[in-house]
Amino acid sequence: MIHPIVASLCPVILNQSDIELLSHRTIDSTADALYQVSQVSQRSFAELGQILANHHQLMFNPRPNRSIKLATVITTIKELHLERIVAQHAIIPMSLDNGVLQLLSFDPLLKSLLAELQFHHRVNTQLVITDIEQFQYLYSEVKRQLDSEYQQGADELNLLPQIMHQSQQRDASDIHIEPDKDQARVRVRCDGLLVTIMQFPLNKMMALVSQIKIYAELDITEQRLPQDGRMSYSLSEKEEIDVRVSTLPTLWGEKLVMRIAREKESLPKLDQLGLTQEQYHALKLALNQPQGLILVTGPTGSGKTITLYSCLSTVANASINICTVEDPVEIHFQGFNQVQTNAHIGLSFARSLRSLLRQDPDVIMLGEIRDSETAEIAIHAAQTGHLVLSTLHTNSAFGALERLNQLGINKADLIDSLQLVIAQRLLRKSCPYCAEDSSTQTCYHCNEGYKGRSGVFELLPVTRQLLSNITQLQSGEERLSGYLIGEQDLLQVANELCLKQITTQQEIERVLGHE
Repeated sequence: MIHPIVASLCPVILNQSDIELLSHRTIDSTADALYQVSQVSQRSFAELGQILANHHQLMFNPRPNRSIKLATVITTIKELHLERIVAQHAIIPMSLDNGVLQLLSFDPLLKSLLAELQFHHRVNTQLVITDIEQFQYLYSEVKRQLDSEYQQGADELNLLPQIMHQSQQRDASDIHIEPDKDQARVRVRCDGLLVTIMQFPLNKMMALVSQIKIYAELDITEQRLPQDGRMSYSLSEKEEIDVRVSTLPTLWGEKLVMRIAREKESLPKLDQLGLTQEQYHALKLALNQPQGLILVTGPTGSGKTITLYSCLSTVANASINICTVEDPVEIHFQGFNQVQTNAHIGLSFARSLRSLLRQDPDVIMLGEIRDSETAEIAIHAAQTGHLVLSTLHTNSAFGALERLNQLGINKADLIDSLQLVIAQRLLRKSCPYCAEDSSTQTCYHCNEGYKGRSGVFELLPVTRQLLSNITQLQSGEERLSGYLIGEQDLLQVANELCLKQITTQQEIERVLGHE
């Protein structure tokens, strides 16, 4: 059987006697075919390359060493992690520009490889042909450069395991990988504050980001637009964690944030959140009601989602249908019907909630009430036999009533639906090890004297009397704390923790501000 390369050259430079001679020789590869054809036809490799390029309608580059920059080749290989492809195939990735990957080879029969690259890397490919001698010279230079950078590359690939293990040791919730002008740094969020754990040269940043983007199934060629994804990462054979990944283009490169998803088993139970006894019983009573709306309020990072999940875990059983609408779904619960919103296809909170009401739900958890339409549907659901839990971004429990009024919800609807408003914050707890041994210079158990966090809450039951006195409360004529469970607001609960030496006055002022 005639090799395809020989067949391509038959009508142009090979006569019948040449083909007869070649048919009796062993030709195992395109390189073998080119050497044999050159010997038989007395044609140069440059001529053969030009003829093959014309036959397969491909571009021909007679002097690739003049037009191709080795640094660009190496960057392209490392950016797309093509080291294995280059080692196994006669191909050189020349450049990646505007989503087009240009590849150089002497072999025009690499169509299946190009299709594989297009599929796995989501890029268009363009094959450029050169003669085999020019290619092999350049290929040896590329291999030599890759070999010299192998050790450095191995160090770069080890960055991610180091980052993930240090983050787990510190019980971090988020990992920030940030480029700057001269170097990159890694910061982790521990107990609400960022701590720097690592710095490294900026040239290692690209490989690290590409590695994470591949794990998260993001487009590694897209560096101009933000992207969001999700990945699983194995810390060991027995331990695997879910990680949400977000990229953002900045002045010095892509900034990347990884949020470590909390396991369902590590969620605090309702009585472990930090509620006082009175507050705990009031919340349990509200959760045992067959219908109504419970709102959790506070700024971003105040623990609202964890409180909602703890509430759902408390009421969950096999006899009720629990549905959630979230952006995104942070923790997967077996037995819950969890919906993730998608703005790109118009799947908003309001649209998802409207559909959920036709799914015979008993309990609905809505990640956030963001607009008037969502607020109206949530109120309607609470009025028609569903227990609805959601969040609002307000600073206090009373602020939720003002926010709902701004969203167009009238008092009459609130009386019939809204049961309870919870405002919360998270305070760092004083490290018990530091308290035991004040002489220790460095404590390896904590971050600057704090270890872990506790919630502080104020609970506002919504009654007719409260709603009828809103005007007086807004003007300051009547004291709001009289309507709160235990007549305690956030600051009063926090001060009690300070008296018990669970937290400090400095931490209270950091989170709640100064009086």
